[in-house]
Amino acid sequence: MNDRQKKAADLFAEGSDGYTALINAGYSEKYAKTYALFFNKEEIREYIEQRIMEKSCGNESDEVIRYLFRVMRGEEKETELVKSKNEKGETVFEAVESPMSGTLRMKAAELLCKRYGLYKEKAEGNNSSVIIKEDI
Repeated sequence: MNDRQKKAADLFAEGSDGYTALINAGYSEKYAKTYALFFNKEEIREYIEQRIMEKSCGNESDEVIRYLFRVMRGEEKETELVKSKNEKGETVFEAVESPMSGTLRMKAAELLCKRYGLYKEKAEGNNSSVIIKEDI
């Protein structure tokens, strides 16, 4: 796909009608009248479907990534129920916020590394090792 085709497909995926998307991408009015043929090409149709999917899923995945960064940095708290006795000797449970455990923070860091391709696991028999790639 060339740049002009991508621009037209992006405009269409964002909600423009076919004719307007082609005009705004730089195609002639005569060609834009045949927009059905343009948008029915398999490569362009697949690209538009992919862009629409990215647009609809992008917000959720961005939120997950932001949450994992907050956990890794220790900015997120976890709530634990602590059992205690009150003045009357009755057992009560109190919700106490505490920093995330080191295990959870390491798991968040591991998931982020996998997401950004910073390392990959390599299994050899029963032994497994972690290879860390540095981005210099």
